[in-house]
Amino acid sequence: MRRKVVSVKSIFIYSFLVLVALPLVCCAQSNAIASDCGNSPRVVGLFGAMDEPVPAVPASDTFRTLFPDVKDVRAVQQTSLAVSGEQMAMYDTSADAIAPEPRIAVIANNAVVATFDVSKLVPHGVQAIYRSSCQFQLHAGQRGFVIAYTLSGDGTGSAFVLLAHTSGAYRAVFSRLVCQGRLVFKVGTFELWDCSRDRRPASAESEDFECEWCDHRYLITTYAWRKGGYLKTASRRTKTAYDPAEITGTPVVIRTLAPTATR
Repeated sequence: MRRKVVSVKSIFIYSFLVLVALPLVCCAQSNAIASDCGNSPRVVGLFGAMDEPVPAVPASDTFRTLFPDVKDVRAVQQTSLAVSGEQMAMYDTSADAIAPEPRIAVIANNAVVATFDVSKLVPHGVQAIYRSSCQFQLHAGQRGFVIAYTLSGDGTGSAFVLLAHTSGAYRAVFSRLVCQGRLVFKVGTFELWDCSRDRRPASAESEDFECEWCDHRYLITTYAWRKGGYLKTASRRTKTAYDPAEITGTPVVIRTLAPTATR
């Protein structure tokens, strides 16, 4: 049997290609991980997407001292909206599963510097159930923070709150309640996905009734950051329909990750 001779030159070339490929693989994996802000597949049953709340995280004695009205803490994240950094805390003030009465708090230097009542930011906010949150690039030189909620009941309501540190204070720079929605971020802009239906019959008994969790077309509205706020720049309707359980399963997408059309 003849042995294949491998030259030193071939070994060098192969080693070089491996070394070049490894960083590319790492980068691809990092981009994929950073592309979304929590992925929780919706469980759709007879009465809609009756999802369980995100499990509560332990609340320290210090936290309970800062927030004596806290019932369940959903998430605490270290962020850098301001140069000095801060922590974002998402928590519920009621043990009622239908109306958790959520709040958002900003903590810096062991002190509460801002709080936001979700019911004051979006309609029916007392029913907002926390799903996910993450930091994003507001524009080239500043970061923002987004929190995604769904409304209790049939789960079709999607609520979003965007926070930023502007003019020396933490502010809600955008908040909206939409139908089975999603946010898709790029630097300086984002797309708001809102389910769009051809018909809106009054009752499920109607022969033209369009089911809540069937595939829908979407209205996509683009917003751009201009002079310290978001302004609407364009809107369009999709020609294809999408599975709303898939859309809302990843409620916030960073960069350009897009859903797959179902038809």
